[in-house]
Amino acid sequence: MINKKLKKASGISVILLIFLLLFIFNDNIQSQYFIWKTHYSNEKDVIQTYFWGVNHHHPKVVQSTLHPKLMISNRDFQYKEVKSWKIIRLFKNEEKTEYFKKEIVLTKRYGFTSPPFDAAVYEVEFDLKVNPYLDYSKTEIDSTFLDLEGKGRVGIYLIKETNSSPWKIIDFAFGPI
Repeated sequence: MINKKLKKASGISVILLIFLLLFIFNDNIQSQYFIWKTHYSNEKDVIQTYFWGVNHHHPKVVQSTLHPKLMISNRDFQYKEVKSWKIIRLFKNEEKTEYFKKEIVLTKRYGFTSPPFDAAVYEVEFDLKVNPYLDYSKTEIDSTFLDLEGKGRVGIYLIKETNSSPWKIIDFAFGPI
């Protein structure tokens, strides 16, 4: 009788272990998929991947969407302060895109010696919820998110340096709806 109970308990333990490993492995597969996707995608995919990375607290996914000139060396890209950040609406702003392309050339913004192959400006209307349970006194966070809780808008500036390079986010502009 004890032998049957032991076999049943070990069988359940093995099943639970398998489900746990699948959960961990599945999350890793998703993050690797999004990183791969940013190298072969359009501007919208890069923005959606960035939001996915922030929502799932995956620094490698977030970093895969950002241009090196935007990287901040002391940022861990964990975004623990974000509970959820959902895209409500995403659209390309043609007028701002044309202005941004001219600005890069005229002002040599971001230190480019020659203009990038392409550039785009997208507007994202979002709904942001911050993590109410995080002890902010003990966590290094980006206070930008704390100030933006609720519905808002962000302009996302992207560039494609060459025809064969991936789209990358190079700047953000937060503002009211």
